[in-house]
Amino acid sequence: MKLSFIIPSNYKIDYKRQMGPSLGLAYISSVLKSNIDIENINIELDVNEIIRKKPDIVAIPIYTEDFKRAIEISKEIKKYLDIPIIAGGHHITALPNTLPDSIDIGVIGDGEFATLELLKLHKKNSLTSQHLKNINGIVFHQNNQKIITSPRELCPLENLPLADRSIMKSFEQGIYTSRACPFKCIFCTNSVIKNKLRFHSIEQIILDIQNIIKLFPEQKNIIIYDELFIISKKRLKDISNAIISEKLHKKVSFACMARANIFDDEICQMLKAMNINVVSFGFESASEKVLNYLKVSGVSLKHNQKAIDLCSKYGINVGGYFILGSPIETSEDLSKTYWFIRKNIKDMPLVGTFCMTPIPKTRIWEYALEKNLIPNDFNDWEKLSYTDLIKDNYIFLNENYTYEYFEKAYKNFEYIFDRPQRFAEINKNQIEINNYKKTVIKDVEKYISNDYKNILEIGEYQSYLSDYKNNINFISHRSLKDFDTDKFDCIFINHVLEKIRNPFEFLENLKGSIFILFYNSLLLNTLEKLLKGFDLNTNIFQMREFDFINLFSLSNFQKELDKRNINHQIIKKYKNNNFNYPYFLQIFDSKLDISSFKKENDNFTYLIKITGKES
Repeated sequence: MKLSFIIPSNYKIDYKRQMGPSLGLAYISSVLKSNIDIENINIELDVNEIIRKKPDIVAIPIYTEDFKRAIEISKEIKKYLDIPIIAGGHHITALPNTLPDSIDIGVIGDGEFATLELLKLHKKNSLTSQHLKNINGIVFHQNNQKIITSPRELCPLENLPLADRSIMKSFEQGIYTSRACPFKCIFCTNSVIKNKLRFHSIEQIILDIQNIIKLFPEQKNIIIYDELFIISKKRLKDISNAIISEKLHKKVSFACMARANIFDDEICQMLKAMNINVVSFGFESASEKVLNYLKVSGVSLKHNQKAIDLCSKYGINVGGYFILGSPIETSEDLSKTYWFIRKNIKDMPLVGTFCMTPIPKTRIWEYALEKNLIPNDFNDWEKLSYTDLIKDNYIFLNENYTYEYFEKAYKNFEYIFDRPQRFAEINKNQIEINNYKKTVIKDVEKYISNDYKNILEIGEYQSYLSDYKNNINFISHRSLKDFDTDKFDCIFINHVLEKIRNPFEFLENLKGSIFILFYNSLLLNTLEKLLKGFDLNTNIFQMREFDFINLFSLSNFQKELDKRNINHQIIKKYKNNNFNYPYFLQIFDSKLDISSFKKENDNFTYLIKITGKES
């Protein structure tokens, strides 16, 4: 038996290709391969390929905005192939009575085991009404009527094998660690459809990540698709610890979604430790009134701002997503959201704005029905795309301003950001960070003798050395109080001497060999920020300059060491290749005396070894 999935969406669009088809298809494939003899399962984007390959059965995952295209595809297949067509996904789950004549069966809810039962019947040539009525969680045609069977129990995730990555090889790979969300935002299907929160086991999550790393070694970032990855702090800690224990955080970075009112410092530390480099939030609006309307309760503007500030503190990029055009929104509310984004854009490199759209089986869908904005015989499904704003192809819900005003305002939001460019910058910066770490480690390793038995790294939140050496002890500079450093014969101070009060007194009291990596205060990026009136904020290497207690230039650092008769050796000066120095000097050199900056202006950091103390 051969099964083909056909995707009605346009996956040539960058952001859709990045996300890829639903990972549910990979779980369906793995369940089928584990339970029945199936020759081939594949995913197609072109209906002509389906017709050419002649599978035994076709399945179409459908989102509402793609429903019209799905009907067209199914009709085209039926012209040439006399085979059953199954539909699944959000649209059929929400509106099973819309099952078209050209599609034989619809799967409602979780698709893995319903599809398995349907294919078992098909192998026996028994896809008849008599047998279909015994399968829970489906809809099918009988005597010009649609028959909806009893609801299917939710699938326990521990019963699922690993997702079949072989059918997703043309797309970016992501993972689920859970399904569903307990909150009731009015624009989300969770507000109406009952869907119990369920979790994959920690062991299965680790195996899934390892599988991606093995099969797709070129992929360096994995998106966690969970609607709310941080819902359980204890479970998050277990996942983070397991990823670190298996050293997976050294091989890939991760991105996840969170909710601002349950986001705190402890969660941020755990995310940083497991190498999360992007956390996305549904901030929705900068108007408290609109925010309460959309989120129902529990989230405030203060929560949203705190979430951004916490991520900035830990050097994690923020993805901020906003819904515009809510029924109660005013022009003033729109303006508040616009300026909230502008204010936070430096800490929120990924921004998405979406039109309020009445997705079926949401509270906002019910609102649109009550207001007669959607007729009972509605079939203009392409109007329910939340990414498009086209006057004759959009259901306008707002009660306080005109469509023309909204269209103009929406364009202003689009000008704020360039999503593909921003994402490219994040990936580029992550590569720069990794290359910088590798270079530093190679240099330090040259000088760290194999005779050292106890090595201590003092850093911010993550170790550099332990990524490459096994006998490393790591401690945050925040935990140094009452910590005994005397038992270590080698100490590496990694970008935190700047954050320690009385740093040179601290150095005088250390024993053993000491290596210090510190940021150069004479870097011209720093001068540029000061001249432009910017706060000293997180730079490309995720160093939190704004809470430095001390800023060192090479000369003043050396002077302080000399005062204390501490001998030292400059091991390496690291350049910053991401700054246009000639242009900067051309602008400012004629107006300011920056001769001291010129001496060391293109060095990002210094690696120093303390070679001894004179008595």
